[in-house]
Amino acid sequence: MTQEVPMADLTTNLKLTTELEAINTLLRCIGEGPVSDVDSPQNISAMNGLKTLRRVSREVQTAGWYFNSEYDVTLSKDQDGKIPVGNDVLEIDSYGSDKSTDVTRRGGFLYNLSDNTFVFAGSIKVELIRFLSFEDIPESARTYIVIKAGREFAHQEIGASDGLGGFGFNEADEARSLIILKNHEGNNADHNILTGSRGTLKVIDRTGLIGGMMQFNTIGR
Repeated sequence: MTQEVPMADLTTNLKLTTELEAINTLLRCIGEGPVSDVDSPQNISAMNGLKTLRRVSREVQTAGWYFNSEYDVTLSKDQDGKIPVGNDVLEIDSYGSDKSTDVTRRGGFLYNLSDNTFVFAGSIKVELIRFLSFEDIPESARTYIVIKAGREFAHQEIGASDGLGGFGFNEADEARSLIILKNHEGNNADHNILTGSRGTLKVIDRTGLIGGMMQFNTIGR
């Protein structure tokens, strides 16, 4: 008679990838053993791996995904009339009723390009892309970043993008993980399809939906 396994036992080991696990994966790509701490100053390879992982994570997140894009955010001015912008903000633009005000980030503050000033009369609505820590992003994004970083790290350290001894990742692995991430993006961002924001259209276009719809609409013309 087959004994039924409790559901709790089946899910005990189902955990999301941690930053430490990601670094150890990068080390495995170059044939080195794991470390027990993210910050291992005595291990140069581990430190380089951490730098590569975070750099690639920043590059990937800068594209703007559903999980790190925020819309209709109100930023308020300080006592000097300036509007501080957090260090975790990768991209920022005016939004909604304030869209006509052209802005950018300079030196930790929002800069009004329309009037050439840091001083604002009041609060302003923006849309922004935020840089999240590795363990605050979805697993599909973590997987893609680890594979992409692993290939770059292996090329940097040993001159072979596919890694050492079959423990690395190849181009097909990277492409496949990106497809999974884009599918995840499409499934989670489709509820914003009618908002009409620039950021939403960028997200949709990255998943290939706009291109697909344009091709569909031109069939038979």
